[in-house]
Amino acid sequence: RVDNGQINDAWVINNPVSGQYVVGGVVGQSQAVSDNIHNVSSTVTARGNHYTGGLIGYWLYASTLSNSDSSGNVVSDQQRVGGLVGDAYATSSISNSFATGNVTGSVYVGGIVGVSNSPSLSNVYYASGTITGTSQAGGFIGHLSNGVTISNSYVGSGVSISGGDNTGGLIGWMNAGTTTITGSHVSAAISATGNSLGGLIGGANSGAISVSSSYFNGSGVTGRLYVGGMVGNSGNTTLSVTNS
Repeated sequence: RVDNGQINDAWVINNPVSGQYVVGGVVGQSQAVSDNIHNVSSTVTARGNHYTGGLIGYWLYASTLSNSDSSGNVVSDQQRVGGLVGDAYATSSISNSFATGNVTGSVYVGGIVGVSNSPSLSNVYYASGTITGTSQAGGFIGHLSNGVTISNSYVGSGVSISGGDNTGGLIGWMNAGTTTITGSHVSAAISATGNSLGGLIGGANSGAISVSSSYFNGSGVTGRLYVGGMVGNSGNTTLSVTNS
């Protein structure tokens, strides 16, 4: 647990990390600014409780994560599971970072962040691996509480995303707020047993979604009800799509 300061130039290499609650490949719980931190092929496993991430399990308060990556598998039988961060509680920024490896959980599973509140993602990618959840699974974010800005980022062709209701190439479920997606794309295969599947966003409740210069060119989106190449079910949101 890191409550203050900075985490810079940290590496965890081929060293499995396991626990029950708030488990991260580098830090379990953090409030620190982090730059150049890495999980190299170290599997992160949590059983019986929440907050599991390839780098950080639970990320508190507004902060930044940059120039960082994780190539370890992240495995949990619970919720809030992410390739980099399990749960980003407050407004946060992730830039120039990526994840590979498999991410597996129950609800709120994301290739980058499991649950997030109003983050900014720039030059971020999930390059390869499988993302598996029972509901609200996304290539970047499983459950988005309050909008996001995603720019110049992508989910690669070596990615498979599978889940139940609300499964998306970038975002599984958006609850509220304003989401802006620019210059980004998804090349993954997306499939689910439930409803609300989208190449970019699975399902949304309310708020606004703006998509520009972005696209889905994966091998398909397969589901049951409310299935779309870009957005599955936009709910009560205002949707704007340009040059996409």
